Amino acid sequence: MTVISIKDRIDAIRARQAPLTQADARAEHEAFMASFGATLTAGLKLKRVMQKRGLRRARAKCPRCGFETLQGALVGRRDHLRMWCDTPDCPMEMME
Repeated sequence: MTVISIKDRIDAIRARQAPLTQADARAEHEAFMASFGATLTAGLKLKRVMQKRGLRRARAKCPRCGFETLQGALVGRRDHLRMWCDTPDCPMEMME
């Protein structure tokens, strides 16, 4: 039985991965920020509408996948938002 240290495992994983160039890293960052911005905007809009109408739970159209599967719930005394999309491959999800 051979014992491999954690450091050796990490080094092996890093050796298999292609290094990111500066342009690739920048493109990944910009894509993440765009996705984060869309999620945050949808969540704040949903929360504002729910508070205005006095709702604790609501459904809306998901801006990312286009189906009416975005759900939101206001929980706790301070109305923290829990938002998620029921479409299997849609990553729209947020907790406040």
